[in-house]
Amino acid sequence: MDYQELQARRARPSDAGQIADFVNRALERDGLVDRGAVIGRLGDVGLLLAEEDGALRGLLGWRVENLVACVVDLIISPARCRETVGWVLFEAMEEAAKDLQAEAAILFLPPAYPAELADFLEQLGYVPRIVETLRPAWQEMAYQADRDEGDEIPVKELSADEVSRPL
Repeated sequence: MDYQELQARRARPSDAGQIADFVNRALERDGLVDRGAVIGRLGDVGLLLAEEDGALRGLLGWRVENLVACVVDLIISPARCRETVGWVLFEAMEEAAKDLQAEAAILFLPPAYPAELADFLEQLGYVPRIVETLRPAWQEMAYQADRDEGDEIPVKELSADEVSRPL
């Protein structure tokens, strides 16, 4: 898969059926997600889609709160496309997050995630940080995601300047 052939775009309600099919196929669970569930999810988070010649290759769900972009969904299929699709999705999310004045992007992954994912995230600029060492607004987001102060989470600073108060 060629990086230039991939396009990232925001999901629309009209994409709900295609997204549901993609999620069910990628997770190998027929009927787990339906069109209605996707429409509901679109009300909670922003979804970015990565497409190649009209075929869905990945999705990334995210939201910005308290000047922090939080990645809450990530599915890439087939797995062999992980790196190129991941680059496209994260790049699109980070640009959109900067437009919303986000100071950082934080990933809330399972506590024990594969070393290959950690390596990939480091290539993208995500650095493991202990929750208690983060800025107060960032810590608050971590606590809302049920993380403890001693937990390590991947963080990428999007802006060196701290915003004194949200817009």
